[in-house]
Amino acid sequence: MTGDGVAGEIRTLAAISALASPHRLRAFRMLVRRGGAGMPAGEIAQALDVPPSTLSSHLAQLERAGLLRSTRQDRRILYAADLDGAKGLLAYLLDDCCDGHPELCGYVATLGPFRHLMTRQPADRTAAGDDRPFRVLVLSRRNAARSLIAEAVLNRLGHGRFEAYSAGTEPADSAHGPVLEVLHRRGLSTDGLRPKSTARFEAPGAPRFDFLVGVADRARGRPMPRWKGRPTPSLWNLPDLPGGNGPAGAAKPAGSSDYWDLFDQIAMRARLFLDLPMEQLRRRSLVTQGLDTTSTPESRSIVMDRDAFNVLFLCRGNSARSIMAEAILNREGKGRFRAVSAGSDAVGTVHPYTLDLLRQLDHPIDGLRSKSWDAFAGETADRLDFVFTVCDQAAAEVCPVWPGQPMTAHWGVPDPAAAAGTEAERRLAFSDAYRMLMNRISLFVNLPIASLDRLSLQKQLDEIGRSSQAAPV
Repeated sequence: MTGDGVAGEIRTLAAISALASPHRLRAFRMLVRRGGAGMPAGEIAQALDVPPSTLSSHLAQLERAGLLRSTRQDRRILYAADLDGAKGLLAYLLDDCCDGHPELCGYVATLGPFRHLMTRQPADRTAAGDDRPFRVLVLSRRNAARSLIAEAVLNRLGHGRFEAYSAGTEPADSAHGPVLEVLHRRGLSTDGLRPKSTARFEAPGAPRFDFLVGVADRARGRPMPRWKGRPTPSLWNLPDLPGGNGPAGAAKPAGSSDYWDLFDQIAMRARLFLDLPMEQLRRRSLVTQGLDTTSTPESRSIVMDRDAFNVLFLCRGNSARSIMAEAILNREGKGRFRAVSAGSDAVGTVHPYTLDLLRQLDHPIDGLRSKSWDAFAGETADRLDFVFTVCDQAAAEVCPVWPGQPMTAHWGVPDPAAAAGTEAERRLAFSDAYRMLMNRISLFVNLPIASLDRLSLQKQLDEIGRSSQAAPV
C-alpha cells in the first residue's frame, strides 16, 4: 500500500475508493473486529443484511484494493481484514503529519507504521564543526505551563542537537497538572519537568546558552540578566491560559482545548526553529561571543538598529488581502513591525466584507484605505525592510524600485473578492483568507531575524509563503 510517486497514489486511491461504500466500509470494520480468524461470506452477508451476490462484488473490490485477504478452509472461503494493507494506507496518508514529526500526534504515533519514526535521528548532529548541542533557555513568569511545554518539545524534537531548559522570574511551586497530562498523552517525557527560578541559571557553573526564548509578552521590555554566552534572543508570543499566573489548581482541566491548542502553537514554533540553518545559527552564536574570525560582511546578520521593521503588503486592488495583512501585522507585531499596504492597480475603496471581518475581530480599521504602490516608491519614501505580494497578479508585475533594498517574498492567497455563491459563502472566503494570512504572519513575527543572514532569512520567508496550512496561532 505504501510507496512514493504515482504508484503510491494509485494504490491509495484504490483503497479509499473501496471504502467509499457503506456496505464495504461496514464489512471491513466488522472483519477488523473479528481479527485474523476471518468469516465466511454467508455470515458477513447475514450480519450486514446484504444479498450474497451483491456482497461478493464488494468483497472482491476490497481484496483488489489490498484491504482484504481470502483463504480457503476445507470447502469454505474465509475473509479477513488485511491489517498490513490498512496500516500501509494510514502510513501513506499520515507519515508526514506534523511536518514529519508524527510523535507529536499522540495516538497516531502508536500505530505500527509510525513507530520507527519515534526513535529516528537526524543525519547530521553537528553544526559548523561543533558537536556540542545548542543550549536553549525558555523563559516565562511562572514557568508552570508555556515554558515547560517548550522545554519538553524542544528536547524531544531536537534529537540531541538541542538541550532545552526553562525557568521563571517568579516560578510557581509546581507545574500545572493539565500541562503534564497533555505532554504525557502526546508521548513526551515529564521526568524532572518542574518550575525553576532564573537565578539557577545565573549561578556559577550554570551552562552557557546559545538561544534565549521568551514565551510571554510580559517579558518584552523587562531588563534581563547578562546570561553566560550572550545568547541570541527571540520572543514567541503565546497566550497565557486562564489561571496561568495563579496557583496550579486554578488552571483548566486537561480536557480543555486551550492546553491542546497551546501545545500545537508551541510545537509549530519549535519545528520552525529547528528547521533553521544551524550552521549560520552556530556562527551567529560565536559572533556574539567574539570568537568567530571567519565571518564576512556578506554573511553577517541583517539586524537593523531601528525601533521597527517597515513591511509593505502588495496585491493588485488593495481592497481585501493586503488590507487584512496590514491590520494583522500591525497588531501581531506589537510595535516591532510597521505594516502598510498598497495595490498595483488600487480600486480606491476597501471591500466592505474586509472591514466587517476586521471589525468583528477587534482590529482598528481607522486609516485603512486602498492606495497605489506609487506612494511607497521613490527617493522620498520611507525605507522598507520587507515587501510581500499576496496575489499572483501583483507578483507577476514589474515592481517599482523600493527604497532600502527590502527583502521580498510571495505569499499567494486566493482572492476572496472573487468568490461566488451566497453571502455566507462569500464571507467564508474572506475568513479563510484572513486565517491563511494570520498563520503566515504569526510565523514571520516569530522568526529570529537578528540571528539570520540574508540568504537564510530569504529561505525562511519563501517557506512561509509555501505553508498554506500552518497551524493556527
